[in-house]
This record gives sequence, structure tokens and C-alpha cells, in this order.
Amino acid sequence: MKTGLLGGAWAAIVPLTAAIGVYLVFVFIPGMREIRELRADIAQKEAAIAAAATIPTRLRNIDAEIVATREYVDQWRGMRADPAALSGLFGELSKLVKQSGAQTTMFRPEAKVSLAELERTPLTIGCRGTFSQVQSLLATVEKLPHRIWIEAAKVESNVQNAELVECELRLAIFADKFEISN
Repeated sequence: MKTGLLGGAWAAIVPLTAAIGVYLVFVFIPGMREIRELRADIAQKEAAIAAAATIPTRLRNIDAEIVATREYVDQWRGMRADPAALSGLFGELSKLVKQSGAQTTMFRPEAKVSLAELERTPLTIGCRGTFSQVQSLLATVEKLPHRIWIEAAKVESNVQNAELVECELRLAIFADKFEISN
């Protein structure tokens, strides 16, 4: 008796196909998910290892930044709030006006304002000179190592001489009131 093309092989093919299906559903597909998760975990750990290799360089950069920051803070704390330091700075500013070639028309310090850790001393300087002389003075004041803010700068042409300009600078000078501990 003939039963078709494959004959009695159906009895072997059906259970084999069912076994392959069960293997795919319960072993192969979950195993592939687990392999994919392991590969992602390995990639993450490799990235962490690569980042760890840069730590010494980053630490050296951070140390250099700390040194630069401390130097900046030391420079910022440069002037103490004592009358001798302030009068020395006034003399330096007066000298800068003369060195720029401009002529001082006003030099008016005002009363100190006491802040938590600083003292603020307002100062108004008036001068007359050519535009390049006044510009040179402003650039020099900005480059001073002291804590000086130029709060306002008014430059107007001179009524009597068109080649000259009148300049009025309102400065704020900051000085430490006391030593801040590290």
C-alpha cells in the first residue's frame, strides 16, 4: 500500500518539525536575546575601559586648571584694604594718565563702601587729550592687575580744540577687607 510521495516519512517529519519549532521558541530565540544583551554589556564595559584610559590626562588637566585658578584668585586678592595700598594705586593711576600724554582735569576719590569681604572705593578721573591718548589710557587701566572696574566712560569732543577729547572715567576699586583662609 502506497501512501503518497513520501510514504511513511510523515511520521518522522512531523515530530522533527515540531521539535525544531520548540527548539526555536524555547532555546534559540531566548538565547539570541541573551547574547544581544551580553554584547551590549560588553560594549558598555569596553567604553568604560576606554574612558578610564583618559583619566590620567584629565587629572593632569584638572590639576593645571586648579593651579591657574589659584593664581587668578591670588591675583584677584592682590590689594589689601589699607590706606597705603589705596594711595599707592591712586598714584599709579595718576602716573598712567601722565604717561598716556593726557592731562588730568579731575581726580576725585569718593567714600568707601563696605561690603561683606571687600571694600569698594569709587573714583572719578577726568582727563583731556587726543583720542589715541585717551584710548591708550583706557587700555592700560583695563590691563592693571588690580581689581578695578570701569563703571562708566564718557568721551566728548573738546569745545575749544577739536583735536582734543574730554574723558571722564568712573572707576570702582575693590580691595580685601581681611585675609580669607584657604
